[in-house]
Amino acid sequence: MNDSYNHPSVTQWSTRVQVDRWREGDGNALGRLADRFRPLVRYRIQQNRAFPQLADQVSVEDVEQEVWARILKSGVRAFERNDQRHGFVAWLGQLTDSTVIDLVRRMGREKRGGGKRPGVLDTLAAAQKLRRPGQASQASPTGNARAAEFEELARSVLSERELQAWTWVVMEEYTSTEAALGLDSTPSAVRSLLVRARAKLQEAMQERRSSNE
Repeated sequence: MNDSYNHPSVTQWSTRVQVDRWREGDGNALGRLADRFRPLVRYRIQQNRAFPQLADQVSVEDVEQEVWARILKSGVRAFERNDQRHGFVAWLGQLTDSTVIDLVRRMGREKRGGGKRPGVLDTLAAAQKLRRPGQASQASPTGNARAAEFEELARSVLSERELQAWTWVVMEEYTSTEAALGLDSTPSAVRSLLVRARAKLQEAMQERRSSNE
């Protein structure tokens, strides 16, 4: 199996570096972590079995911002009080799940108490500073066309979880541990998804090439 699935990208802004900087008081490090993990946190929220109870009241983006706002509000101590054997990624996954459950309970109480639609999340405004504009893609038109063709092929042959694992790890360079956060799974399970995805894609590409000959 390709060990690169386990290895983080060699980058100045790796997760471990940013967590260390956040713990040391770097105010920008949490924003960088939010940028990196935002897609994974949002996907995990969408897959949470309790989220449908919130879907008509708040958006996935609202809940995701609530997660980061809670981290911003509680600070490093909340992370350090918890068991760190599994690191920041596992803690973020637990916090995401507990945030969904907390909001379901709180909004249920508010609806029973006043019958009104709950207002803006209490800590949402505090997290707005974590929002950063996305960077424009620099890919060429030909590169974009090839990427679109490959994406179409992947969507046609991969299961949802295989596609998501492949997109995060292979295309977006998350580690299998980080991808496991979004999929609410384990790194080994993510690696198994990648093995199956690779086999399916290789077979599909061979069939496509044969049909074009």
